[in-house]
Amino acid sequence: MRIVSTYRRGYQILKIDEDLTLNSDITDLRTIVEDYVQKGPINIALEFTKDSYLYTKSIAVLVQCLETIQEHGGRMAVIAPNRDIVDVLETIGFINLVKIYGSEEDVGKG
Repeated sequence: MRIVSTYRRGYQILKIDEDLTLNSDITDLRTIVEDYVQKGPINIALEFTKDSYLYTKSIAVLVQCLETIQEHGGRMAVIAPNRDIVDVLETIGFINLVKIYGSEEDVGKG
């Protein structure tokens, strides 16, 4: 999986540059998040492609990432999620635990 990393207004932005599908393996994301939080409290924003969908395996990794980030005093955000991702986040109660930003330019504002 290809992940592009940038930094903006207090957030490490991890952009996943491939569509997430049923067979996607995003376990590398957990390792990347763990590496960032070891350096200290950090906020991490995830950005998925417009055609991505979260399935059970990817949801499990996101839950682990959120727990790791929160344990180290950080926050998790999602950038411009498509409607399917928002629906999944609402269904699992994640919508109340992560900040949703409309675009990368909005990250860290308010």
